[in-house]
Formats: sequence, C-alpha cells, structure tokens
Amino acid sequence: MFILQRILSALAILLLIGAAAMWIIGGKKSENQTSLEFDATPDQIWPFLTEPDGVGQWFSGLVSIDPITAPPEDPTVAPAPPVRRVIQDAEGNQIEYEDQVLRFTPSQMLSLQSRSAGDTITRVYQLEAMVENRTNVTLRVVKSASGLGRFLAPLSKDVSLKQIEVDIRNLKQVVESSTSSTSNESFVVPE
Repeated sequence: MFILQRILSALAILLLIGAAAMWIIGGKKSENQTSLEFDATPDQIWPFLTEPDGVGQWFSGLVSIDPITAPPEDPTVAPAPPVRRVIQDAEGNQIEYEDQVLRFTPSQMLSLQSRSAGDTITRVYQLEAMVENRTNVTLRVVKSASGLGRFLAPLSKDVSLKQIEVDIRNLKQVVESSTSSTSNESFVVPE
C-alpha cells in the first residue's frame, strides 16, 4: 500500500510538472513575417485591406467581414468599432473573430488584433511606396494563446507562416489583376 501511494504521488508530481511546462511553453508568442512587392500604389492596395468586397477576394476561408474603419481622432472618447469576421477552417467549421483596430494609417499601415477561442492574433499590414507605382507590402502575424489554449498550444502545429505567404500572394494577384484591368479600361486606342 505504501509503495502504491509513493508511485501515485510521483505520478501526480510528474503530471503537475508536465502541466506547468505546457503552460509555460504555451504562453510563448509565435511571430511570422513576409514581404512582397506589388505592381500597384498603396492607394490601390488599401481598399483590398479595409473593404469587405476587397478583403473577400483574397483572405483564405473568409465567410464574412465588417468594414474596417479608422478609430476616432481621440481614442479616449471611444475606441475604434470592433470588426466582426467569420472564417471557415479546413474542416468546415466557422470561427467568429472580433477584430480590434489597433493602428489605422490610410495607405500605410493597418493593425488588427483578433481574439477567439483562447487565441490572440495580431495582423500588421505595412505598405511602403516605392518608385514606378510599386509598393512593398509586409505582413506580420503575432499569435499567442491564453486560458486553456495555453495547454494545447505546444501540441498544435503552427502553420501561420505558410498561411500568411498564401494570403499575401493571393492579395498580390487580386490587386494586380484589378489594377491592370482598370488601366486597360482607361486606355483608348484612337481611330
């Protein structure tokens, strides 16, 4: 009986140590970043980051999204209105996020923080104008877990880098096809 108690006590201690380790490891933030040059100006790209129709053309799994608007001039009066976004994952489940606008500098920077099911995800889009109507777009995603999600975070595979690379390539393709069709429409061949 005494040996059984010692074994159970040792197992309980190991379980507590394992849970504490999972909690600590799960609290670590993961950060991924990618950049890509676009054949478009920042003003041409901006609607694809802020307007529902624009975002819906490239954002993976997007079911619906509210318009993204600038916060008031004085954030102490009222914060920016939250942006409701619904995503469908690979298994067909719909996940609802409530995005908070952290930074909104038209045609330069957009930063959104999302919270859902124990995850906090911050997406930062930075647009840098270049010569000849080109723009360097940088997308940075920082993800952290909270609550019970911290225990599960070490067990889940982080696919954020692959996903943001897919998203930024999709954005580039949609923006450039939109700007090339617009420039083709405005070009008239004289008769």
